[in-house]
Amino acid sequence: MEMSSTKQILRYHNGKVIMPYEEDIRLCNSIDDIIDYCHNALPTEYKGRPWTHPELNHGIDLLASDVALNCYMSAYGDMHVTKCRAAMMNFPFNEIQGSIEIVDWGCGQGIGSVTIIEVLRQHNLLQWLRKVTLIEPSRSAIERANINVRTVTHGAVEIDVKNLFLPANGIDEEKTLNPVGYRYNNVIHVFSNILDVTTIDLGAVARMVASAHGRHFVLCIGPKNSAAYRIEKFCSVFGEQRYFSQIDSVRYARTKRTAHPYTCMTRCFEYNGATIDLNRLTLVSESHEAIYNEYDLRLQIQNHVLSPQKARVAWRLENILSVDDVMYIDAVVNEVAVDFIIVRPNKGVLLLNVFNEDLNNCVISEDKKEIFINSHKYQSPIDLISLCQSSIKDGIEELLMSTIENSRNFSLIKKTVVFSENTITEIKKFFGLENNIVNFTSIFGKEFIDSREVSQNLYTTIGFLYNNNAFDEVVRRNLAKIISPSWHSYQEGRIDMRPIGAQRRLSESSITQQKISGVAGSGKTQVLAFRAVNAMKRTGGDVLVLTYNITLANYLKFRLSEIREDFSWEKIDIYPYHQFFRIRAAECQLHVDFGSYQDEAFFANSRGHKKYSAIFVDEVQDYTTEWLRIVMQNFLLDPNGELVVFGDPKQNVYQRPLDTNGDIRLGVIGGQWNRQLMTSRRFTNPRLANLATAFQTQFMANLPTDNIAAENAMSNTFNFQILTYNDMRQNNAVDALVTNIISIISNDNNEARDFVVLASSTKLLRNIDTLYRQRTNEQTEITFISTEALERLKQIHHVTDEKTANWKFNRDFEALERTRKQLFTTDKRCLKISTIQSFKGWESPSVIVILESDFALHSTTFRSMSPQTIYTAITRARENMYIINIGNDTYHNFFYNQTL
Repeated sequence: MEMSSTKQILRYHNGKVIMPYEEDIRLCNSIDDIIDYCHNALPTEYKGRPWTHPELNHGIDLLASDVALNCYMSAYGDMHVTKCRAAMMNFPFNEIQGSIEIVDWGCGQGIGSVTIIEVLRQHNLLQWLRKVTLIEPSRSAIERANINVRTVTHGAVEIDVKNLFLPANGIDEEKTLNPVGYRYNNVIHVFSNILDVTTIDLGAVARMVASAHGRHFVLCIGPKNSAAYRIEKFCSVFGEQRYFSQIDSVRYARTKRTAHPYTCMTRCFEYNGATIDLNRLTLVSESHEAIYNEYDLRLQIQNHVLSPQKARVAWRLENILSVDDVMYIDAVVNEVAVDFIIVRPNKGVLLLNVFNEDLNNCVISEDKKEIFINSHKYQSPIDLISLCQSSIKDGIEELLMSTIENSRNFSLIKKTVVFSENTITEIKKFFGLENNIVNFTSIFGKEFIDSREVSQNLYTTIGFLYNNNAFDEVVRRNLAKIISPSWHSYQEGRIDMRPIGAQRRLSESSITQQKISGVAGSGKTQVLAFRAVNAMKRTGGDVLVLTYNITLANYLKFRLSEIREDFSWEKIDIYPYHQFFRIRAAECQLHVDFGSYQDEAFFANSRGHKKYSAIFVDEVQDYTTEWLRIVMQNFLLDPNGELVVFGDPKQNVYQRPLDTNGDIRLGVIGGQWNRQLMTSRRFTNPRLANLATAFQTQFMANLPTDNIAAENAMSNTFNFQILTYNDMRQNNAVDALVTNIISIISNDNNEARDFVVLASSTKLLRNIDTLYRQRTNEQTEITFISTEALERLKQIHHVTDEKTANWKFNRDFEALERTRKQLFTTDKRCLKISTIQSFKGWESPSVIVILESDFALHSTTFRSMSPQTIYTAITRARENMYIINIGNDTYHNFFYNQTL
């Protein structure tokens, strides 16, 4: 193909002509940098919808112009990169010996080969790469591929450019690829988004791949569309193969720049040199359905991801988007699933749900909160969209505070419901409405789909036109991070993050249902994190990780982020049970009340909700039998699939029932508990290990005593690691307590960021937090509302006494408290202050535990100063423990004697 006729100014370097593109990307260090360059170079008209460039023709035509090449990279680059990374997750890196070459079949701009090069670099194998063969019929595209490969390899690798077609019907022989010769021991074949092209002769290509020379790793990657059978067809020629990647996902991830969901299919194997059998081509059934590309909404209908009605609404919405608008389809935000979210920078967010049922066949409840369809009860779509609004508002601290400060900022989040089967007149009659707005929600009927004029005027109709400083870039970025998490790269993980001892075997993913018990600090959470990633790699499907307390979900994300593996964050859902329940209920349009969480029949008539290839439950001692049954019966893809729970009866702070052996009574998953995690690896201070063991013996005599030893105890014996007890029962004023805390931190060699203060009373901790910040002028990280936020909340709602506060105060208080817990992390460089129950599962180098009087604490959920609660607190420290008693007589003698 000829290059674009756009006039270019030639540039020179060392006497050679340098094309502008080559010079511009010289400083790019990765394929992501290159895609960013291409996206930023787009004309304004294509920045929002790059896939609409006429040259692309749904991503299958040969490209010539620079603009078209940039549009392709912007629209499809993310998809190719993520799919190639996914295909390499289980690649046998440790088995590679000798030199490597890459053959990129139908390479386009070299996205596949550049991604593989990056993966090889991360695994310290790039030094063995000798050659890259690029095969592509578009001259413009292959020139860029050559530049891209040369850029990321710094010119250190031989590049063989073959500007030819793959064998295909109707292509002249002189323009068609001849057999490729292989020179090196290890050949990686990249077929990225090429085998689904129906004109390609799969048999001829297979003959070119087949070679008895060296080891051949064949990566077949493409969209999950009606041409995906061609990947199966191609692979069948090579006989029975063990795939190291086998993904079939109709919703794999979203593009970073266009937020568009896309599919993924992989079949990756090592070819063993056996004779190929072309007769197998006829054994794979062909599909005769129409073939759609990733941006065609009909593909989502075909894959049963969107209903036809929702797809038609999506099409209407796509045609009104401004250049800077971003639309998310079928997104989950905090506690709810939303059909469509449109984000408009500086203006706000539009939430839009589609109700597919005919209201003529429905009955509404007296309070108008529920709709009955064929005797099945569903939440009213108007009620549901309000829940969506609250969920987004509560999940972003800056947005939550701005709405509390000024209730008008609630209008930043617009709400719309489209009833696809009824006219606006029918809808108003059904709900008893006088106009098209109810509870600040805009109502549309099927006219939205049928009439271009109605949809084109959407922004004007709902007032989605005006700038608001409260919806700034910080809020927009936080929202994007929640809706569309990024890919986790191998190089982001810690080199020393590896399972050891019993952890190694328990971290292996397999089709089993298992109960794992472990002592405090033995690595239960680490095993769970490794096993979750391994399950996702093994199955190629979605994985669910459940916790109980809100802060622990954030901790699990932190531990997963430390793992040195490639994986998609979108394939691993991590939620506290109640939040997960609400998300799936909203997905099924079911109303949740207080008793729903333990109703085993709640999801009985629901269909189409998300299911998981593997499910893991942390801190299972906090769970009831009903919760576990609900999860098993409704959300495990295979009833006999991988389900693993982790627990420790000694951290049973909510007093769940135990069996005669002192184990947690689950009521599900038979057989014995696995007790291989009996070595605590948290404590580097032998005195902490002895303290935990002694506490069990004295206060948990009804349970088997764990033999806890410090890791590398001998090497730490002479370290100045600390265990102290301070009796402040006679002088327990908060001011004196904070003085003590500041003294502890300043007298120790560690920094404030290495400390956490734990207690059971939020009120006490809030006072400590306020005084500490006033006295030190330093920030803190807390799991509760600060004094300043609380006082501002009282002022806004005209509250003087929290005990008699109005419902609006209590609503905002609970929302702020929940948001603080969701955002809590130990990553920040400051002192952490948390309740004991919120810090369960976390750990810290140094812990200050405050013992309070039981008489001063009131809780209906757990015994604040129970042995299980105290044990949980004293097993959070790795190195140093400081215990301050401000009024507890029960544990005084024990801690006094232990710290003599």
